[in-house]
Amino acid sequence: MPDFLATVSCLLPVLFNRKAVKTFCIKKMLEYFGGTTRVIVTDNLKSGVTKASSLEPQIAQAFNDFCNHYQMVAIQTRARKPKDKPLVEGLIRILYSRIYAPLRNHTFYSLNEINQAISKLLEEHNNTLFSRLDMSRRQRFVKEEKSVLQPLPPTAFELKYYRKATVQKNFLDTIRSRQALLQCSNALHRKTSHYYLYL
Repeated sequence: MPDFLATVSCLLPVLFNRKAVKTFCIKKMLEYFGGTTRVIVTDNLKSGVTKASSLEPQIAQAFNDFCNHYQMVAIQTRARKPKDKPLVEGLIRILYSRIYAPLRNHTFYSLNEINQAISKLLEEHNNTLFSRLDMSRRQRFVKEEKSVLQPLPPTAFELKYYRKATVQKNFLDTIRSRQALLQCSNALHRKTSHYYLYL
């Protein structure tokens, strides 16, 4: 097993940071790598953490479901502690100079245009030879890291949205302007309901 994390880079710009977007981006990253890891280290983002803590943050239920589907364990970094993820911090500096700098004076009119321009520069970055090694990030990934990945699950992940609500006396609960009949014995019973979003 290698003593380093993925050297090949994956970059996907998005318009906003929400639960669905975070899980969508991680899903696209796993598809780009062609497999899943046993452990994933993410930033301490509000979309992935319900209660921040320096020792053990509480992971959001939807993100925990996502990790269970891909058979991964999620580790959240501490807030404002860049030393928890030094490889990523160094890689961000490199990506700024190789991808952001060449595109900073261009005007884009859609997210799709940005993604196409970035994917071209990203492939150049992944195929550029290291200064001290006679191989690129892509070659090192294929040679040393790809064999360690677990296969992707055969079924797509279904994102669940959880919410707590007090059920009304008529046993109806409104979920995003749709009414759903809930089976419960007490009309004023607090119930956690969930609905699905397919990614």
